[in-house]
Amino acid sequence: MVKRRSGENCFASVVGARTVSPLDWLSGFKPRINRQLADQPDNAPSARRLSLAQRMTAAVIALSVGLPPAAVAQAPLLNITPFSSETDPTPAPRLRRPVVLPKKASKLEELITRKDYEITFLPPLPLNGVKIGGLTAKSTKMLGDNFFVVVDNTKFNTMAEVYRENRLRSKSNYVTADSIIHPYLAFTNRVIADTVAKHIEPDLSAMLKAMLDVALKDYKQAEDAEVREDIEHNMAFLAVAVKLIDPKYFPPVPLRVVKMVQTDLDSIYSGKGSTSTIFERPEDFSTYQPLGWYNSTPQLQSFFRCREWITRMSYPFTDTSASQSGLRGNSFRRSALLYRALDLSKVQDRPAYEVWSRLYKSWPLLGAQLKDWGESTISPLEYKAQVKTAAGDLKVTLNALAEPFFRTKLLLAVRKQKPVKLGAASIFDLEEAGKNGPEEGVCFRLLPKAGDPEWPWLKACTTLWHGEDDTAASGWPLSLLILHAWGAPQADNTLLDNYTKLDPKLVKVLPSLEQLVMTKLPGGVVKPIEDRRWQILSGYFKTPTEGMQTVMRTEQWMTRLLESSFAGWVDSHISIAPESWSTADKPDKKPEGQGDNEAAAAETPSKSKVALFHYVQPSPEIFASIRQDALNLQERLTALNYLPDKFKERFSDFIRLSERLERMASLELKGQKLPLFDVKLLQNFDLVLERVDLPTEGILPLHTPTDPKSGQTVGTPNTGVTFGLGRPGQLFIILQDGTNWTLGRGAIYTYFEVPSATIKPETWRHKLDGDLVRPPYWAEKFDTVQDPLPLRNKPQVR
Repeated sequence: MVKRRSGENCFASVVGARTVSPLDWLSGFKPRINRQLADQPDNAPSARRLSLAQRMTAAVIALSVGLPPAAVAQAPLLNITPFSSETDPTPAPRLRRPVVLPKKASKLEELITRKDYEITFLPPLPLNGVKIGGLTAKSTKMLGDNFFVVVDNTKFNTMAEVYRENRLRSKSNYVTADSIIHPYLAFTNRVIADTVAKHIEPDLSAMLKAMLDVALKDYKQAEDAEVREDIEHNMAFLAVAVKLIDPKYFPPVPLRVVKMVQTDLDSIYSGKGSTSTIFERPEDFSTYQPLGWYNSTPQLQSFFRCREWITRMSYPFTDTSASQSGLRGNSFRRSALLYRALDLSKVQDRPAYEVWSRLYKSWPLLGAQLKDWGESTISPLEYKAQVKTAAGDLKVTLNALAEPFFRTKLLLAVRKQKPVKLGAASIFDLEEAGKNGPEEGVCFRLLPKAGDPEWPWLKACTTLWHGEDDTAASGWPLSLLILHAWGAPQADNTLLDNYTKLDPKLVKVLPSLEQLVMTKLPGGVVKPIEDRRWQILSGYFKTPTEGMQTVMRTEQWMTRLLESSFAGWVDSHISIAPESWSTADKPDKKPEGQGDNEAAAAETPSKSKVALFHYVQPSPEIFASIRQDALNLQERLTALNYLPDKFKERFSDFIRLSERLERMASLELKGQKLPLFDVKLLQNFDLVLERVDLPTEGILPLHTPTDPKSGQTVGTPNTGVTFGLGRPGQLFIILQDGTNWTLGRGAIYTYFEVPSATIKPETWRHKLDGDLVRPPYWAEKFDTVQDPLPLRNKPQVR
């Protein structure tokens, strides 16, 4: 029996029965190392000449501490000084794994392909001389050409007012999905905002303060100078997060930490690119500016900045000493110390890790989970699986973290919990866009990144075009590009129809957008990432079916649905119901026998003659998605004990109404008549809608990023775009009921893209009042901002 020396147990499984020592194993690679070094030019950087030697050294260390082969296979490129003392003392840069770039298409038509599906062509209907209330002669002609027309930016304040006028004037209602999606998005944004204010933010603040207290204790106990410096940076990271939530809080930290905290706070509030003093790397702080409904209260603004800070700032898994990296600390050790602070701290006699777990479960409420290409994120979950506690203290002690061998073993053990999975490409040709590429490898984040996967792409692209005039903007129809990435077939066709206007630079950047919003499943299947808003809005993408009205199987109608879908995305960022909005806000006078909103509408007789025909938009998938989203959101909030009683009945209202509309749309697609009870509901639809509706107008500005090095805006100062919603539009659509034709009217989103990001809300209102904005150029065939009618009466508002 061969007796093994210490550290040889792993090598037996690697090299076979014959056992060798780690140094003997390394010596076998000496000729290969020498050949590699000989192939390098004499003036090659020392870090490059020694990269292979560093790989071998890292493997030897890993194997000598008894790690399994699987962990060795996942070993990172550690910046560890080789055994030879005759090495170049110049600090080696962080080694990065190469990212495989995709084969770029040479033409846009190779990226965008036309989608074929059955559509209908309707002969124009001559309406010359026909007068239709609410339409000018030009709009009436458009109605005859397309069998529908949209009057953009009407004088109606809410969608409910459109249906109220229909009821009072005995006009047929066309109930749109827009009219349900808008109040539902406003309602769910209010629910999430209240959850943030009453639960998520207080939990986050308490956890961060508890972690800061533990970090301060560790700082006082630590003996190693480098460990103490790493703790200082962690205290600064936590202090910035707490100060963003609670500006009056004064963290008990050393004076040198206070200076770092104040420097990064100033950068965050300035909204300009800069170098983070705490993390010693460039950061575009313009992304920390609150967007949309996060601007509705100071508390939500503070939380947005804090969310960006704690999720964007990561700890790369590199065990590089300060002397090697040229930086002031060890990134991996900082992550271990930060986890230690979390695991040892308590919030009101409860482990802080339990608070973190609840925050982690609630984080999907804030948006889609974002991932950088080429990055595998380690969270406290992976640390928890490897780091055990004993007698109330961590085995990962302060003294242990000062030892390189122990850190290497811990790094590999934690890292193997989530192996690196490199993406197929970097975000896009960021060199041309003036940004740094994504960080490859493994990194630690306290909480995952959440938000819009398309927003970083949109922001980076503003540097590639100059939005000072409509000509430049037409080359970048941002709404169509986003819809293309999410799989809207008609968006592809519309882009190709306007191919000559598109900017050739899209060839380089469009594949990256698709990769950001798509994920690859086992087996190579690609599907959109989970985003609750797009799960609803993707119902607009469905291709026409035989049971639809003829006008709804035309290419013009499918293109119009693109406007509604992207307007819904904009609406999901800016609309929010008032704080007091709940089922308690009901009119003092209720119709006799009222049980719920839709039952009351069905049972309340109209004061005017009953219209002959009413119709629901034949998109049962949209109504089904709203119902499912409401059920999922209610279930998640209930499980977290976050759902207040005042919202429970409103959730039930939306679930019940969307289920009923889904059933009506399905009956219409089958060519079946609606029951009288449903017809009455559609006839009095404004009575249902007015209790949950609110104005639609608003803006979502997309600013140009700032250069982290100079702090200056990238590109021209006026570059940018404003995604805007106007007041509700009025849809006029010709419907067929058997052998009869009916002109239906409904409420719909109005959407605009303005090539400027400096528009203020009051300026936007002035533009709407003066009819100074126009629909996207690809929608001009059926959307119109018409001149006011001479004798038009303003709609009555109750």
